[in-house]
Amino acid sequence: MNMPRTYSRLDLIQEELAKLENKSFLDRALHILLSTKHVYLTIQLPTQLIVRANVLCEDITIIGELEKKFHLSDLGSVLFSDFLNVVRKEDNFDALYKRLQVRNQNKVEIHQKEDTFYEESDGLSDVRIRLERRDALRGEVVLSDLSNLYPTHTFQLESLLELILVDFLIEYQRGTSKNAVKNILDKI
Repeated sequence: MNMPRTYSRLDLIQEELAKLENKSFLDRALHILLSTKHVYLTIQLPTQLIVRANVLCEDITIIGELEKKFHLSDLGSVLFSDFLNVVRKEDNFDALYKRLQVRNQNKVEIHQKEDTFYEESDGLSDVRIRLERRDALRGEVVLSDLSNLYPTHTFQLESLLELILVDFLIEYQRGTSKNAVKNILDKI
């Protein structure tokens, strides 16, 4: 018997399937009471980019005159929500997969280019990203849908978040991400 494939350490798809199988009123009530609105994923980012991201988040807090400090976790959540909105509008999984493959290749090779934005020797650090549970579930479903076209793809929700953040931060660092702070402030 084949084990169902998982698309993150959270395995939200299987959790949802199990919830549907538990049909008793008590089981459903307990699930509703015990489920959380937010989930946390741990991803790895280059340490140098984390420093850059933290400075950007501080800029967002200051420029936006935010009462509460804007954190790297908030940036990850905003960028991931934006990614999901693009996926919803485009609904083209073939194009999405090809873009992810290109970005994944760029992430692997970025340190080899002349305009190095981080050194592999700088190391990676863990970053905890807080997402709305429904967004994380949607991300897993997107990856599951990609498996219908590309059954051997290796993307996980964590690697997807890493790609989104690294891609954004490198574009921002290069200056190719115009009005990034304003765009983020418009989304929070």
